[in-house]
Amino acid sequence: MSKTEVINHGVSVNQMKEAMSIFKEIFEMPDEYKKKLCTNDPTKPCKMFTSSFNYASEKFHLWRDSLRHPCYPLEQWQHLWPENPTTYRDCIGDFSNEVKELGSRIMNLIGEGLGLKCGYFDNDLTGSMILSVNHYPPCPEPSLTLGMSKHSDPNLITILMQDDVSGLQVLKDGEWIAVEVLPHSFVINVGYTLQ
Repeated sequence: MSKTEVINHGVSVNQMKEAMSIFKEIFEMPDEYKKKLCTNDPTKPCKMFTSSFNYASEKFHLWRDSLRHPCYPLEQWQHLWPENPTTYRDCIGDFSNEVKELGSRIMNLIGEGLGLKCGYFDNDLTGSMILSVNHYPPCPEPSLTLGMSKHSDPNLITILMQDDVSGLQVLKDGEWIAVEVLPHSFVINVGYTLQ
């Protein structure tokens, strides 16, 4: 998997800060509310989970909470997103639209670089978008935990917004290298499908 970081991407700093604040707020909601979002039901498009979906069968457990739901087409999914915080649907809807636009521009540039006709990726491959938010709560034994295991993204690209805490690493030439957090940037990972 290759990655790059983009700045001057067109998503406003205020919008990024507001989205990050909403994401943090949802993980600070009372446990009773978060339990309502937790499910193993594959028909539920919006779900919160701990560790991973394969908790019972995985070799080791990850120390994270995740919220995942589809974002595009917005009108198909937004009404199924969390109702609280009350600003979640509007804020994340606007943010999702901006990130979708960024993704389209990036895919058009990739297509141009590959010598493909303009709009080559404007089809079923880019017709959906999944939001995945990972939250890493404090751990009583951090030396025994892992936030996310080694993986490659299965999709075309991943557009990743980090907070100010460094933790992301990439494997290059057999060595793990920390990804420096550039303020107000997005990390763009090229996934298996595009490779």
